[in-house]
Amino acid sequence: MTESAAGITPTGIKLHRKSRLLEIAFPDGARFMYPCEYLRVTLPAEDGRETDMPVHGKQMVGITHIEPQGTASLRLDFDDGYSARCTWDALHDLGLNYERNWQSYLQALRAHGRQHDRGR
Repeated sequence: MTESAAGITPTGIKLHRKSRLLEIAFPDGARFMYPCEYLRVTLPAEDGRETDMPVHGKQMVGITHIEPQGTASLRLDFDDGYSARCTWDALHDLGLNYERNWQSYLQALRAHGRQHDRGR
């Protein structure tokens, strides 16, 4: 195991199913609450499929299964059949940059003539 992988490995992971939030605590003291929708629309598919269109209509998506993949990554299965794999470093970065990433996502939706429906 590399020093980097050992240093960033989370100290805690908890799925809050009812509120659809994934909570991850890191050894640097950072603790992030990731909305399932944010992870679903941000993380690339495990099978590598990509599209130029931003993912839309995932406000009610949930995570059905969480599985660490060795010491450096996490696999997430969503209730819409989507699966993603993400390194701990990338998840930490997603937490640190949540606001910027979310605003970029909303801008991409608007650029494609879509709108985020907060009420769903």
